[in-house]
Amino acid sequence: MAGVLPGSGNIPPGPIPGSYSTVSVTALHQLVTDPDQPTRRGELTAFLGPNPEGFLTHYDRIRANAATGGNRLTSLFGYGLCAPAFFLGPVWFFYRKMWLWASGYCAVMVVLSTAPIGGQAGLGLSVGASLIARWAYLDHAARTMAKLRLAHPRLAAHPIDEQAYLTALAEAGGVSKLAGWLSGLFFAAALALAVLQAFN
Repeated sequence: MAGVLPGSGNIPPGPIPGSYSTVSVTALHQLVTDPDQPTRRGELTAFLGPNPEGFLTHYDRIRANAATGGNRLTSLFGYGLCAPAFFLGPVWFFYRKMWLWASGYCAVMVVLSTAPIGGQAGLGLSVGASLIARWAYLDHAARTMAKLRLAHPRLAAHPIDEQAYLTALAEAGGVSKLAGWLSGLFFAAALALAVLQAFN
């Protein structure tokens, strides 16, 4: 299969026992426990677009955590900050085509701007978002992949449909430089306006 990457390390394929099996199954859970990991990783790589290494490393950590019956909170918060998400905030989510996450981030920012401790709360929002950013993107990828597989049900028997699926993954995933630039310019202008108002 074109674009397929080999599975990584000694992480066991297939359904993984442990605490993950006792909770409701999510698209990301199905992805990390799928027995055909070489194919799934190839599809995930097609979705990720440029610079996929950091996300694939995080994906492998989630699989390793699940393989040992680890806590889901470790996969959510336990692997450090995503620096671009911390410094760029919603711009990073727009850049990664995570429209709902980006819109939600903006809505929370508006609410926090009216709070008495808006500055401290804003910092907390940045830290929280950067902690879950990679997990959120992988979950977004898994949900999109699941939906697109339903739209291409004859993958095994029809190579043309398989290629169409990979093309659809690449188009749905990756990045949007236009969204990144536009949102970046908007927030830069908003920040400049806020600074001017503060000194007037």
